[in-house]
Amino acid sequence: MKGSIKKTSLVILTGLGSLIMGCQNDEVIDNLDGTLQIGQYEQEVFDDLTTDEVQSLQTPYEESMTAANPSNGRTMGGSTSIMIDALVEILGEARFKGIEADEERGLAVYRIKFQLEGGGYIEIALIKDIFQILEIVGYGGSLDYNLDPQSGFISLQVAFEKAIAAHSGTVVHWELELEEDNKWEYEIHIENDAGRFEVEIDAFTGDVLEINELDEEDEKEFEKDEDDQHDEEVEEREKHKLPEDIKIALSAMTDARLTLAEKEEGDKNERDIWSIYVKTEHDAVIYLEITDDTEDLIYAKGDEGPFDYDLIIGGDFISLKEALLMVNNEMQSETYYWYYEQVEVEDKVRWAFVIKVKDHKGVYHKIAVDAITTDWLSFETFD
Repeated sequence: MKGSIKKTSLVILTGLGSLIMGCQNDEVIDNLDGTLQIGQYEQEVFDDLTTDEVQSLQTPYEESMTAANPSNGRTMGGSTSIMIDALVEILGEARFKGIEADEERGLAVYRIKFQLEGGGYIEIALIKDIFQILEIVGYGGSLDYNLDPQSGFISLQVAFEKAIAAHSGTVVHWELELEEDNKWEYEIHIENDAGRFEVEIDAFTGDVLEINELDEEDEKEFEKDEDDQHDEEVEEREKHKLPEDIKIALSAMTDARLTLAEKEEGDKNERDIWSIYVKTEHDAVIYLEITDDTEDLIYAKGDEGPFDYDLIIGGDFISLKEALLMVNNEMQSETYYWYYEQVEVEDKVRWAFVIKVKDHKGVYHKIAVDAITTDWLSFETFD
């Protein structure tokens, strides 16, 4: 479903309309004219969930996520990279910006961040064991996009329109999450001259459920949650997962910050692999796979730049920076993405950097470079 994010023009209503400052509590009561009184926002605390409970419910993009899961919706044993690729396909123009392990409602989740063309961010909480979406959050930059979560959910654009019709202003933040009664809701944050308000929308019917006002402390809490600074505690926690020999091997390859490290057990005849994500000084993300027994790098990739970092494999291998410089100097081009893996050429298996570049004419090329001899193993041009 590539391209599910679509540009759309939001109709932002000016003025306060019929702003009703009723009793300041979290219970919303209908006024005689059918409008909703405004309550005071309160931080919500939900009971823990089980994976069985989630699987009994409809979830955002359920069909697409299940189709992308090699275990067909059961416990996933493959690389997180597969699921990130599926989310990129769903979101279309979004760029993958990072991944961290976390816990949400008693379930182990991955928090995966994407950036959109308008500069805004979307963060998705994905349940680790079943790869179903538990929460989607959007903030920052332009919010002039639309999401269609499928599975009977109303679209994000419809939720925005419902929220603005109920309480006029500008949308500055939104969430799609599972509430304490296991009902899905959009929570749309709207700002106007009177402050910041949260409008709760039933994610299936579009009904407006509540309107709550946020005070200054509430707003600071959301600003803290939306802060894009790296949390040093995450890096320390992930480092503790790694055996000392893997730590040493990783530090020799890159000085980028560690954001996720997980050991994936191989089948009978396969080795155990460490799947690792690191973030560079300028927020580019590198994914690596390192063998548990020999600490060898067997796969790596960088989907988004800036590509101003290096990856040192060691031994007789050239570095990533050397491969990128060689190709871009020859092609008068810029790197678009790269990956490192074994390729088969003329019945021989070789380690190679596969690099996609865009030249000064805007034409894309993909070149495979032998990681030891620097020979060009293959060359393709795309329209």
